[in-house]
Amino acid sequence: VEMDDLIKCFIKEVTVGFSSKGTILLSPLGYSQSIPAHIYAVACNRCVVKKIPKQVFDRKIEESHEFARWMYTVAVRQLEMIERKLRMLNGTTKERYEALIANRQNIIRSVSSKVIASYLGITTSYLCKIKRKIR
Repeated sequence: VEMDDLIKCFIKEVTVGFSSKGTILLSPLGYSQSIPAHIYAVACNRCVVKKIPKQVFDRKIEESHEFARWMYTVAVRQLEMIERKLRMLNGTTKERYEALIANRQNIIRSVSSKVIASYLGITTSYLCKIKRKIR
């Protein structure tokens, strides 16, 4: 993903994550098993996405130590994000929304309240109540 773009990742209408500038969208299960991804993605605004065929990606990892190290860094960052999200999920809904405001302003600016509510696992009306409390 390039520029200041944002992509929403979802399963059955439930937003499960976002991808933004300088990140990679990859289904580890789909990649390792050569099956379609369970998670779908849709652009939240205009963006540039580059698709790399699996054979090209695999060859690049085999041929380039630098690329393989970069992918290792990407994988570690993905695990960090999962841990941060799990930590965020343990808070109250208000705390989770405040964490989203503090840590992911690009999401707050780029997507609708409906998408944010889906990501937080709440209704849009409940999100409105939280926003009023914070103001």
